[in-house]
Amino acid sequence: MSKRSELTKNILKLITGTAIAQLISILISPALTRIYTSEEFGEFTLISSVFAMLALIAGGRYELAILLPKRKTEAANVFVLSLLVNCLFLVVLIASFTVIDYFWIDQNFGIWYYVIPFFVFLLGIIQSVNAWFNRRKMYHEIAVNKIVSAASTNGFSLLNGLLKVTFNGLLLATLIAGFVNILLLFYQIRKDWNYIRRSISFARMKEFGKKYKRFPLINSFQSIMDASQINGLIYLISALFGKQIVGIFALAIRILIAPMNFIGGSISQVFYQEANDLHNSSKGIIPLMKKTIVQTSLLMALVLVVILLFGPFLFGMIFGEEWSPAGVYAQIICPWICLDFIRAPLSQIPLILNKQKEMLYLSIVNNILTLILLVVVGIYFKDLIILLFVITITQVVYITIVLLWIFRIALKNDLSLKLGRLIKE
Repeated sequence: MSKRSELTKNILKLITGTAIAQLISILISPALTRIYTSEEFGEFTLISSVFAMLALIAGGRYELAILLPKRKTEAANVFVLSLLVNCLFLVVLIASFTVIDYFWIDQNFGIWYYVIPFFVFLLGIIQSVNAWFNRRKMYHEIAVNKIVSAASTNGFSLLNGLLKVTFNGLLLATLIAGFVNILLLFYQIRKDWNYIRRSISFARMKEFGKKYKRFPLINSFQSIMDASQINGLIYLISALFGKQIVGIFALAIRILIAPMNFIGGSISQVFYQEANDLHNSSKGIIPLMKKTIVQTSLLMALVLVVILLFGPFLFGMIFGEEWSPAGVYAQIICPWICLDFIRAPLSQIPLILNKQKEMLYLSIVNNILTLILLVVVGIYFKDLIILLFVITITQVVYITIVLLWIFRIALKNDLSLKLGRLIKE
């Protein structure tokens, strides 16, 4: 089988599973928006934005390094190292949250404040195991896991809403689904445990921890920077307009980012695997990048057209009239989210080519300028529509610059490989 057909087959295998997961979410979402209030969605969004961002660094970003080694033994040690770092991070978070709660009397997350470290822990474990599956090309297992995750999260959300549980049913469902997800993952990985157990040692983990230290030292900051764009916007909207508006905006984000989390995540996983294999084999990666851009662009073109033409109508019809403003918000931010969907798989290239530092500098400049601009615009105009137009324009410009830079470093890499082969000949 050719590399191209294998890439397409692997992506289709993941997309089939993730399409089912997406369908589950789409079918249950209209019921959830009628059971839960926009304030409850707002609370869920505020708290989930905290643990989702912290989860990005739970494993020290070592999960991203699992794919890079040529030797399976080295990858096994990096995998277990990411799990151990995640356990240590849980202890640090519990201690930190206890101290913060002691001095910060006004925290208003209620009981969920104390559960945030456990959300982070669960997500961190899930990230590491999925990275191992990606290395092993266990795409069937990843697809099944996505389906079970979507079914359990949405199913328990619906059940909690119907039972009218005291706590936020959306958050409780996410916690329960996290445990279900973990149990399934460890069942799926059981065949690899004997090999992993025989391969690891503290000496090796220490050695490879140093070898890939750029991931916790550089990529952790990079991931926080990237996540702070959406999360920072959510907290700014909360401060300026309240939880109800955050809940409505969160629905727009949830619907638009759903393809990113499911289909886009599948493409990114396969792309990272294939691009790393090409790099380890001293082959060019530009052709793979072009093919991936065509695939993601076709997917996003359809989303963009539908949202721009029918956004408010579809949101109002599917989720209820109260949620139709989410369709307006979706129309405005859709170009930004769609372009970011195209960028997401290619963002793995700086990791493979060891250009994390340069990527971090770009993110720092973007985040500082965007933060200043949004705070000024938000306070001066106090208009969410204007605020969303501003961030969409700035992020479209920034992502375009990043895409051009990624192509530049990839082209430089491919040309150096071609020159090296010519010299050998």
